[in-house]
Amino acid sequence: MAFYKYEALSPLGKKIRGVIDAESTDQATEKLNSQKILILQLKELHKKSAIPKTAVLLFTRELARLINAGLALYEALQTMEEKYRGTKTHPLFLALLDRIKRGDKLSKALVDQSIFSPLYISMIANAEKTGDLVASLEELTILLSRQDKLKKEIVSALIYPAILSGFCLFVLLSLLYYVVPSLSDLFQGKNLHPMTTFVLSLSNFAIKYQFPLFISFLGTGLAISLCFIFEKSKKIIVQLLLSLPMIKTLFLNLSIIRFSRALGSLLKGGVPFIQGVKLSKEVLTHPKFYREIKEAEEGVLEGKKFSKLLSTSTLIPSLFSRLIAIAEESGKLDAMFFQIAIMYEEEVEKTLTRITSILQPLLLIVLGLVVGFVLLSVLLPLTDVNSFM
Repeated sequence: MAFYKYEALSPLGKKIRGVIDAESTDQATEKLNSQKILILQLKELHKKSAIPKTAVLLFTRELARLINAGLALYEALQTMEEKYRGTKTHPLFLALLDRIKRGDKLSKALVDQSIFSPLYISMIANAEKTGDLVASLEELTILLSRQDKLKKEIVSALIYPAILSGFCLFVLLSLLYYVVPSLSDLFQGKNLHPMTTFVLSLSNFAIKYQFPLFISFLGTGLAISLCFIFEKSKKIIVQLLLSLPMIKTLFLNLSIIRFSRALGSLLKGGVPFIQGVKLSKEVLTHPKFYREIKEAEEGVLEGKKFSKLLSTSTLIPSLFSRLIAIAEESGKLDAMFFQIAIMYEEEVEKTLTRITSILQPLLLIVLGLVVGFVLLSVLLPLTDVNSFM
């Protein structure tokens, strides 16, 4: 079953838009013609790209609320389909409704939608076995909202330094392209301080080669952006970032949080430990931490303790393995992984505060030095009367 977006004229001559399900374009045309509307445009929708990844949290939260309110799954999806009709997310609900109407389970229907991770689908599939879909949806809501909160905290921590860096660049370009050239005529034929000569030369160079410089900066920015697209170059950038002390600690803590919260959610939903580890490691973006967990996973299959395997790692903090060892003894692994996630979230917040507290004054100092250097180079000749005689 495919879905087609159409624009048409109603029998009253009013322009209308909508989505219709049909086996083919001809069948979609017949359905619309039977409603006595004049088709202006008809095209097939691609279901997999219909919903942005950022909307998964909203989808999960609303579905949990509707089912918890007493609606059946099909009715809940129908309600959401009506609410989001005409939006980018609408084809998703049509696709899910179509699959469930044919007798498929929700987890099976979600497989066709690329925005849902294997971890997400596994939790839904396990909930269908236990009959507690609401609890799993609520757990997924917490998991996704925590991840979203962390992302926002990182972005917020970098916004001020980014704005300050942009302002610093703006001031520097203003001085080189407008302020210094307007004063350069005063210094023609004079004996100038080397600092002044350097600033004037830099300004002349920037003006003379402004177009090549613009292309160079644009090309550099584009090259850096492309590096994040290709897997090999992306790995090199990650390795470089992981060599920086504070960034290295931040990345590791973020990976521990993602892994712990994902595994805790799976274990709470009744997923077996080894399967939970296998799924949870897929959320990791830290290459070394991923390898450590994969090796530990293989060791668990051989009958070894997970905590014991992690304790031999030089990368993973000893506190992490000790807490897991305690949980293995008590049999409360899911609760411990949630506790670990909370502990490291607090640590990440402290690290972000330290980074911003260092970056902000550092950037202000750099801005002050740049502006001070340029202004001093301009003012020095003005204070030397002999240079104008």
